[in-house]
Amino acid sequence: MHCAAALKGSGTLGCARRDGAPGAAFRGTRGFSLVEVTISVAIVLVALQIVSSTMFVMARSNNFGAREMDLSARSQLMLGQIGRELMLTSSDLDPATLQSFAVASGDPGNMQLNFRRVVDFADLLGELVPVWSTEIVYRLDPEQRAFVREQDGNSAVLLRNMESLDFEVDVLGRVRVKIGVRVKDKEGEHVILEETCVNTTM
Repeated sequence: MHCAAALKGSGTLGCARRDGAPGAAFRGTRGFSLVEVTISVAIVLVALQIVSSTMFVMARSNNFGAREMDLSARSQLMLGQIGRELMLTSSDLDPATLQSFAVASGDPGNMQLNFRRVVDFADLLGELVPVWSTEIVYRLDPEQRAFVREQDGNSAVLLRNMESLDFEVDVLGRVRVKIGVRVKDKEGEHVILEETCVNTTM
């Protein structure tokens, strides 16, 4: 110790002490306790769980939305394909059978369409006459839940996840097709309805 000066009015000396003990500069600070560390870790884990749960829900929502959009797109594509085929049929009577070239039958939601379409034209005494196909059937297969096309003993699935199928042939030569496709999303299962109206040209 180095004495700087004597205090006024007293017989003692005023001394300035220099303490060189290690860690003196950090005197007055303290570390985290085990309880504080535990609580901090718990808060971080809860926050991470909330974030991961939110991301999972968003991913599922996007997945269900993409699935619905995909089914809707495939439904519209299929309706476009059968529309091109139905354009070549007719609601007129077939002179050979006295029945319409396109006949819708069955119960609402489970109907089928029997029709024939023009596949070519032939020359008959200088006049072009249509050549008609064999019978084509559009129907709903309830076991496969599928929209099925049948012709000459051959069957092809046009669309799956089907819930309903309806047809209407009117006197103006229009064929209406309405389908219901079942899709599952975050709120459960529901049915997407798609519809087209085809003007026959024959």
